[in-house]
Amino acid sequence: MTTPLPPDLVTRLCEAATAPDDIVTLEALLACWLEDLRKPLAETEEASWAELCVFELTDYPEHILQFIELALPRLSAPAEAVMLAAGPLEDVINAHGLLVIERLEALAVQSPRLCFVLTGVEFAETADAAQSHVIERIASLRAEAMAQGLTKGGPLPPPDPRPV
Repeated sequence: MTTPLPPDLVTRLCEAATAPDDIVTLEALLACWLEDLRKPLAETEEASWAELCVFELTDYPEHILQFIELALPRLSAPAEAVMLAAGPLEDVINAHGLLVIERLEALAVQSPRLCFVLTGVEFAETADAAQSHVIERIASLRAEAMAQGLTKGGPLPPPDPRPV
């Protein structure tokens, strides 16, 4: 099954000079994003088209959550988990925390890997009570994983078992 990218996003991003012709689904975007992450550092001095597209996807909370769920089992190294945490996951929590927290909580129950990735999410101080509540809930989700999390250099947990 494939998940189409929002048509307005495809139109806007495909106007970029470096845009691939065939990236119109989340799955294709994820493959491109992971490929870019796996390139040697010398080849990746600036943000790739895929990174910019994933950043723009933050405006579509449902799509970015699907992207994150698709990415979790395909991560192959802690460095990729760092990029997922500090990029799309952190962005969607900061931009749409109240909209996504229940879905993240439900996923975290089944996903030690998500809890591990959440250890790499950073938050700015906020006076907003609702966002503070979201941050507290995220802290609860990742509490057990913090001792071996991304900031501690822990290993990437194995992919989560597929739901039956």
